[in-house]
Amino acid sequence: MVAVAPETIAKDLIQRVNSLILQGDYLDLDSFVIKSLLREVDKLMKFDVKSAHIVKAAIYQVCFDEEKMRDHLRIASANASSSDISVSVDCAVGLSNFGYHSEGQDCFVKFDDPNYLSVIAMEKTFEVGYQTFSLEHLQSLIVKAKKLNLKLIEKDVVLTSKAVAILRENNISDKLLSQYADIAGDVMRENKLMPQDRAPNFEIADQESGWFPPTIFITFKVNADHATAAELYKELTKRLIEKFDDIPDAIHISIASSQ
Repeated sequence: MVAVAPETIAKDLIQRVNSLILQGDYLDLDSFVIKSLLREVDKLMKFDVKSAHIVKAAIYQVCFDEEKMRDHLRIASANASSSDISVSVDCAVGLSNFGYHSEGQDCFVKFDDPNYLSVIAMEKTFEVGYQTFSLEHLQSLIVKAKKLNLKLIEKDVVLTSKAVAILRENNISDKLLSQYADIAGDVMRENKLMPQDRAPNFEIADQESGWFPPTIFITFKVNADHATAAELYKELTKRLIEKFDDIPDAIHISIASSQ
C-alpha cells in the first residue's frame, strides 16, 4: 500500500473546505462535516504543521469563528520558512473571506517574488488580487509574469488594466479601494453572511460600452433574498457616505442576492 503524501492530503482538505466556502453559508462547529474535517486535519498536523493550520483557519472561517481563524493563520505563518511567501497568499484569502479586505491586501502585497508566480497558478493570483482589491499590485505581477512567459488569462489582464486606468485617473489607491470594501465586509459579518463567490464581481463600464464617466462596478453576492440584499446595500451605501463623505463616481460597490 502506497502512503498518500502530506501535500496531497492538504490539497484535498483545502478543496473540500473551499467547496463549503463557495456555498456561502456558515456551518455549526458541531456538524458532522466539520468534525470530520477537523479529525483529518489533526492527522495532517503530524506531518505538515503549516498546511494543517492553514486548513484549520479555513474551517473556522466556515464556522464563523474569527478568533480561531486568526490564531491558526498566525501559527501557520510562524511555522513557514522565511522564504515561503506563499503563506501570505493563504492569509490574504482567509482575512478577505471574512471581509477584512485591507488586512488581506497587506498580506497579498508581500507576494511579489516572480519565482513564486510559476508555483502558484496565475488564476489563483488574480482571484486573490480581486479579493483583496490589489489591482495596482496585480498589474505589477502581470508585468513580471509576462517576463517569465507565464500563461495569463487574457480577460483578467484586460479587466485589471482597465480598472487600474480608472483608479489612476481618479487618484484612488488600492488601499482606499480596499477600505471601501471593508465596509461591505462589516455589513455582511454583522448579518452573518459570507460572499458566495471566491471574489466579488468586477465589471468595467467605459466609453467602449457607452458609459461615462468610466466606472468600476463591484458586487458582492450573498445567499439572501432580494429584499434583504437591498436593505444590506442601502446600509452599505449609508456607511460609505458617513465614513468617506464623498465616494468617487468611478467606484460603485453593492451587495446583491445570488438567489
